[in-house]
Amino acid sequence: MELGSRYDLIRELGRGGMGVVYLGRDRLRDMPVAIKVLARATANTPTLLKREFRTVAGLCHPNLVELYELVATGPACYFTMEYVDGRDLRRHVLDTALPGAGADDQATRTVHTALAEHGAAARAGLISGDAATGRADPPAPGPAPVSADAATGRADPASRRALGPPLGLASTAPRPAEAGDGIPPLITDWNRLRGAMAQLAEGLAYLHARGLVHRDVKPSNALVGPGGVIKLLDFGLAVDWQRGVAAGVVSGLVGTAPYLAPEYVAQLVVSPAMDMFALGVLGFELATGSPPFLGGLHELARAHRAAPAPRARALHPEVPADLDDLLATLLTADPRQRPGAVDVLSRLAGVARPRARREPRLVGRDREVAELLTSVTDPATQGRIALVAGPSGIGKSALVEEVVARAPRASTLTWRGRCHEREQVPYRALDPIIDDIAGELVDDERMVDGLPHPGAVARAFPALFEALVPALHDADAATAAADPQIERERAFAGVTELIRRLLRRHRGLIVIDDLQWCDHDSLELIRFLAERIGRPLTVIATFTTGPTGPTLADVLAPLSTAQALVLAPLPPADVASLVAHLAPGASPEVRAALVAAADGSPFVAELLAGEYDSEAAGAASTSADAGVDASPERRRVARLGADERVAAEIAAVAVAEVGFDQVRHCTGWSSVRVHAALRALVAGRVLRTTPSPTGEVEYAYYHSRLRPPVLADLGAGAVAELHRRHATWLEGRDRPAAEALAEHWQRAGYPTRGAGWALRAAEAAAARLAFDQAAGWYERALASELPPDRRTGAQLGLADAQLAAGRLAAAAGSYLRLADDLALAPTVRLPARLRAAEAMLKLGEIDRGLALIDDLLAAHGQRRAGNRAVSLGRALWIGAGLLGAGPPRRGPAPATAATSPTLTATYRVIASFLSTAYPVEALEYALRTLAAGARTGDDATHALGMSMLAGYLAAGTLGRAGARVIRRAIDLAVRSGDPYARMTAAAVNGLTAMTVGDFDRMRAVSDHGAAICSRMGLDRSWEASFLRTYRGLGELHAGYPRAALAVLALGDDHPADLFTRSMAGTFRARAYLLAGELPQAEAVLAQLDRDRTTGLGMIRQYYLAARAELALAQRDWTGALEVCATMRHHARRDWLATLPAVGAMIDTLVATAALGQVVAGGAAARAAHRRGVWATRRIRARAGGSLYGPIAHRLRAQLARAGGERADEAAAHLATAVATLGRASRIERALVGHLVDGVVPTDLDEVTPALGWLSGGLIDHFARQATGGASW
Repeated sequence: MELGSRYDLIRELGRGGMGVVYLGRDRLRDMPVAIKVLARATANTPTLLKREFRTVAGLCHPNLVELYELVATGPACYFTMEYVDGRDLRRHVLDTALPGAGADDQATRTVHTALAEHGAAARAGLISGDAATGRADPPAPGPAPVSADAATGRADPASRRALGPPLGLASTAPRPAEAGDGIPPLITDWNRLRGAMAQLAEGLAYLHARGLVHRDVKPSNALVGPGGVIKLLDFGLAVDWQRGVAAGVVSGLVGTAPYLAPEYVAQLVVSPAMDMFALGVLGFELATGSPPFLGGLHELARAHRAAPAPRARALHPEVPADLDDLLATLLTADPRQRPGAVDVLSRLAGVARPRARREPRLVGRDREVAELLTSVTDPATQGRIALVAGPSGIGKSALVEEVVARAPRASTLTWRGRCHEREQVPYRALDPIIDDIAGELVDDERMVDGLPHPGAVARAFPALFEALVPALHDADAATAAADPQIERERAFAGVTELIRRLLRRHRGLIVIDDLQWCDHDSLELIRFLAERIGRPLTVIATFTTGPTGPTLADVLAPLSTAQALVLAPLPPADVASLVAHLAPGASPEVRAALVAAADGSPFVAELLAGEYDSEAAGAASTSADAGVDASPERRRVARLGADERVAAEIAAVAVAEVGFDQVRHCTGWSSVRVHAALRALVAGRVLRTTPSPTGEVEYAYYHSRLRPPVLADLGAGAVAELHRRHATWLEGRDRPAAEALAEHWQRAGYPTRGAGWALRAAEAAAARLAFDQAAGWYERALASELPPDRRTGAQLGLADAQLAAGRLAAAAGSYLRLADDLALAPTVRLPARLRAAEAMLKLGEIDRGLALIDDLLAAHGQRRAGNRAVSLGRALWIGAGLLGAGPPRRGPAPATAATSPTLTATYRVIASFLSTAYPVEALEYALRTLAAGARTGDDATHALGMSMLAGYLAAGTLGRAGARVIRRAIDLAVRSGDPYARMTAAAVNGLTAMTVGDFDRMRAVSDHGAAICSRMGLDRSWEASFLRTYRGLGELHAGYPRAALAVLALGDDHPADLFTRSMAGTFRARAYLLAGELPQAEAVLAQLDRDRTTGLGMIRQYYLAARAELALAQRDWTGALEVCATMRHHARRDWLATLPAVGAMIDTLVATAALGQVVAGGAAARAAHRRGVWATRRIRARAGGSLYGPIAHRLRAQLARAGGERADEAAAHLATAVATLGRASRIERALVGHLVDGVVPTDLDEVTPALGWLSGGLIDHFARQATGGASW
């Protein structure tokens, strides 16, 4: 067998139906290991071995054999595990002083020769089996190979052969030995049997607490090691029973027949209770010499139904009564009646066995557990985020673990992540979760079929690359977006879809520890996942509050919908319960002292109880060494042995978890010595174990409060030396971790080497679209001794990362430093200046942004117009040139100069970002963009320019022009295939439909644009923001304010720029007013008062319109007219008064306020009537064919009714209003309907109360008349 260069095979240790175990030697670690391979290699061999290894990798318990490393390279697939000399469990429980027992009977044997024990038992007739194992082959992925009837447990012939011939029910005790038999009498050491069952129960309790079921507990899978420690081995059938059911792993009968639980034989029910049944069979067999049931599936099923299991005392009268009772309860047919592993330990309390650690448990916190469980079990198809916060040691992790343990395991999939204070890897909160998902996907290619954006997912999360290979065959799927923000949006959408598919039939639970050390990129992904998952998913994260580090508010802000659960100190009664559990031998006085010293902290209580327990066991007190007034943490560290202390120091200096070989390198010790130190630290709960992505066990601190006292006694020189050792080890790895190397070399005193690795870490983070992380590493690299030839690239990388991360002010500064560096080439400086201008404009820094734009234009021999008249003249000249040139053609176009890519991009920035602030100036540059695209044959640029022009025409003329232009823009966008051009064209097409009141078409084309946006992962683009904003305005004009608010909220957390945010804010305020929610509208307007862009161009018009509508809603007709006067003043000053859309918007407000004054009566009523009539005339003259036409006719009819005009004139106006309802909103139809029949509609939901002020109070007046109130 080929194992590579690291391992030498020595001999075979044991062989079963599934696996073969060899004794080998690890050359690297210079230590013996056991190596497991599958007995029969098939296509599923790697999958089966990986499944077995991953199921229990990283678990560390004295009663479980430890797994080391999984190797799956090329044809070789195997894993290594602990090699232990041990004694057979059957021999262990028999009296060692048996008459006639020879030396061979007392000989020790290795743990792995136990694999062959089952074959001997089968030949002896005790256990049936295939070859030497008696277990059915594990099921291949797909349909179950064994079909079992729910009532009878029937299996097909292949399964019956695998489980052997029927042997029936064991009904007789072993006969006494007779003379000449040569068989010694069965003499059992009952205390050893109790101790053996207790130790196995401890191992099972550890497995069950982590959601695992062993499924193959039997005497030959347990061995007694040195010191009487019993090891449970062979995890080939172990399964995470919540995932196993979901993945089809438990779709067939596997195991050893006599040890299978009744519910498993009959119905394939897998749960921890089946392990407890097997433990009962094991104990019964060791007590009596035979299992309680024997036979194949049919016989076992019949025996289970026919009668309860025989009592052990009936077969062996010397079995103690307490043990007999325990075995009887374990062997009950009802799994609900069997005791759990912890219950078995309680019943065997006081049994002599190797000293076991007492696992801490949660006490109290009932309300918090119930609250979190409600979230976890909520079937609503949405994501939820809960932060469990509190000071260090308050019991956050214990609370979350209790919630995980109580969650319905069969219907809940759980993933775990953790953040580390000094670990700076991208998406570190979810990095372990992505690794777990990758492991699940490798075995099922169907999960990635049709996955959106697999290329982006693979770039952001390289661990998923192997699983995504089948989905990357399409070139479009593998192509990256030009905008890194868009690419990250795609990656987030893709990984969210992966998790959604995994949760297609389950709830999801993500647990993340220590979120206070989380990176911003992880927070963005968590928020995205919760918002978009569309499945029941709960994210529970712990957050440690304290004087240092980020605040809870810092983390809650980007998570938006997260709820915080802040833990208070544990009440004294609960602390006392915990102390009683951890230190049961303490006197009441000692317990009271421990409770008082713990001061409500469960972790301190655990430390104090451990200290008492250690001293009670005879350990020397270390208080003197640590100081009489030392903290419990410091005293715990002071009790460490010399080797344990060194290993703890190595782990404390490391920036993340440490591996076995890393500790060995840093110490120079033998593997045996390292293993002993690490095991002692885990057993003493100083370190904990966790599996790495490769499956190898890694070590981290059990609690963060133990690390500072370890570091406190290390001098600066010693710390630097340990950092150097960590760095040298990491550099020798196949794939060096750049982040860890940068940290270690810098802290070791090698800034140049550290800067080089920091730059590599920055580039890797940028490649993974972790922009905040990348920016941080670029900053660290530039702050260190980075070589001059690499500084420019690092500065540009920093600026790009800051811009992509949304840190606009910092990005603008970084770009400007590059732009002002005259030593750089223009090809670097000019694009940097444009990016700086773009960032400034997004921030609302108009003057500074325009100054940079002017510099760019000047560099190309151009300049902006000095005033609007000149700009408008230029726009007309360029437009005339384009019209005169006929259809767009290749080659030079009239009125355009040669344009560089930077200049064309400058045109686009001006046209896009200034369209709302300075629409007249922006029109010129929309035409220049169009001309540049037409001349160069760039269909995408041409389409964008054409779409912008269509938008100006549609909005400016209210649909009277622009239809032909938008059709041309759509054709160009489709031909180019550019998603940005297609989205812009769709948005403008929807805007055009809205202006003429065709709201159905507006929705259809907007939905088409949104579909492009979703499919291409462009939710954060300027084009998507533009699309959403005008769709929201369309819903507002259609009379659906709730729909408008929902659309506008979609991009609320990541506005493309300050202009869009401000404009969307004005639409949101108007929607709140229409929905009758005046306080919300006032709050939005108050926020807009603080925005720098609110006073610019069209944004100011929309803002003032909202202010005017607020006055109307408050029945302040005069105040509304004053606002309208201000609007008209600014429209004239900004050259907007000539636009029909602006004039119609102002006149609509004027007419409504005038109608309100007419309805109110008084001296001003006559003048108000004339003002309103003239306003409606202006609307009909300039915008009669638009959505404002029906409004004008309705207002004119209402003025006729309220102003007492002749009946025939009022009727004529009403008839005209009715005739225009085909393109009117539902509000207009309701208001006109009221004029016709006098009925106030009640089916308009939230809009109904707004009908009062929209009608100038006319509806309110008629309502008062109908109820006998005051009349005109």
